[in-house]
Amino acid sequence: MKLSIPQLKKRDNSSLPQTNRLIGDIYKVFDFCNDVSFHFGCKNGNIANFAWEILVSDIPVQQFNILQLKEQIISIYSRRKLYSDCKFLNQFNLKLQIVVFCDSCDWNNDGNHICLVDVKIDSYDCLALISKFYSQKDFQKLILENNGINLTNKPLKYSTTSFEGYLSDICVTSSRRNDVSLFPGDVDLILYNDQYLQNCIIEFKKHTQSGEGNIEDQSFQKYLSYDKKKYEGLCQLAKKLDLKHFYNIIYSTKNNELNKIKIEKVSVGLELCSFEMISFTGVTDLKQKLQSYFKLKQKTNNNYLSR
Repeated sequence: MKLSIPQLKKRDNSSLPQTNRLIGDIYKVFDFCNDVSFHFGCKNGNIANFAWEILVSDIPVQQFNILQLKEQIISIYSRRKLYSDCKFLNQFNLKLQIVVFCDSCDWNNDGNHICLVDVKIDSYDCLALISKFYSQKDFQKLILENNGINLTNKPLKYSTTSFEGYLSDICVTSSRRNDVSLFPGDVDLILYNDQYLQNCIIEFKKHTQSGEGNIEDQSFQKYLSYDKKKYEGLCQLAKKLDLKHFYNIIYSTKNNELNKIKIEKVSVGLELCSFEMISFTGVTDLKQKLQSYFKLKQKTNNNYLSR
């Protein structure tokens, strides 16, 4: 079996989103510090106690070998990162869990299976991976229990997995269904230090070639009515992490502004606290300026036991 981290792509033709040629993968710009990203549930204004990361498999869940599953997960994330992320999230009563499934199946037949792997730190301070298996229908019920009835006016144009896209197709408001919910939304990045104290929540917003105006004119406020559910979820997550704000980082794919980003500091009341424009010459320069802006320290390479 082989596991991999799924990539965001357009559903109708599998094309990848536009990128900033100077920056590349915006997530990797923050690889100098500890970071975690995950899907989270928000029901009636309360954050559910799970943090889901997703892996896709090249074989059906029914054919999984548990030992190989654990080895693959550790190979992808590393023992250090699993331990560190688990330790950080546990402080806030969030359980790190990895959702694993074969995404090439036909989700419309409801007969597929999904594996949920709990990442835990045992009484000996060692990493433990505990697997549980769900039918597709039971997993969809689990989403509903943790996320409430969450419907959409339009199915996703881009999705990380076919399963997420399938749920967006059947969870349209016109269907009036009350037995399913959209796949939980995600937080792009949470940065934290080696003492497991959080520095900030970061949301990325891309200014594309078809977008109006320049990057200086862009703001989360322009898209608040369209993305209000997402931003309200981030506010609730920030409160869960004892934070009073989060950051919205805007970057561009337009040729004349590839070397600029805009950072907005947003309160948990969805008010703009401040913003700053940063110009840079390359990825190294951008990393240094972000490290200075967020006052982040370089992460260490501590090793942790695993079992």
